[in-house]
Amino acid sequence: MLRIVLRGRDVRAYRIGEDPKLLLFPYVEEDGEFDLIPEQCLRDYPVAYGYLRKHYARLEERVWFGKNARELSGAWYGLMYLERASSFRKPHLLTPSLSRVTNFAMGNGSLFATGTAGVTGLVLKPSVPTAYLLGLLNSSLFSVYVSKHSPIYQGGFRKYSAPYLRDLPIKIDRTGSGPTAASREQRIAELAEVAASSTSLARSVTAPSSRELHRRRARAARREIDDLVLQHYGFSGESISWVSKQWSCLAGSLSRPVANEIED
Repeated sequence: MLRIVLRGRDVRAYRIGEDPKLLLFPYVEEDGEFDLIPEQCLRDYPVAYGYLRKHYARLEERVWFGKNARELSGAWYGLMYLERASSFRKPHLLTPSLSRVTNFAMGNGSLFATGTAGVTGLVLKPSVPTAYLLGLLNSSLFSVYVSKHSPIYQGGFRKYSAPYLRDLPIKIDRTGSGPTAASREQRIAELAEVAASSTSLARSVTAPSSRELHRRRARAARREIDDLVLQHYGFSGESISWVSKQWSCLAGSLSRPVANEIED
């Protein structure tokens, strides 16, 4: 009856946090949909049902866009909004809905809370190279781009929701006529996988020397991705210097705990 649910703070570049919340989830998955367990059947789970009954009043009074839980889900204990189950099974990326810099991670099938303090999910078409897109979006160039094209919120946060993500200038070579571009995209994808695995290992190993080794590998992969992305978009000379200065200002404005996320 329990499922992991991710919040915005749980999603960082190339990784998902190790201490997520658990959600009491009275649903079963059927044909790509989540079906609410009927209350009569829910009684077969006495601890879960008892917990829900204990909070009956709070659950019953929930309202979202003028409708209560019964109207939206079919029962007083149902979720107010729930995406299709198939969306969590398809390849997808996650990002905090508000973030100071780009923090995209590969989705792992966990549920996630939406909204301003939650998570935005990007379900990808089968033709989109997931690892390449992950590296592209986590590059310093895209952090700078978002900082110039999204309204700024208190604390230096930017909006990473659908209206802003739709306009990101994603470049994918689909013609096969550009071997240099295709090989560059392939290399970005390979490096993104290195960054993701090294970032995960750096947080799971206990030996300080091993941890530092994986951090160095992640940092090296991210630096090379930054260089390749700039080449991919035709930046050179003064334009690279401009992006570098903008990124330095952006990263330098972060608090130390957030800056550590970039290093990790």
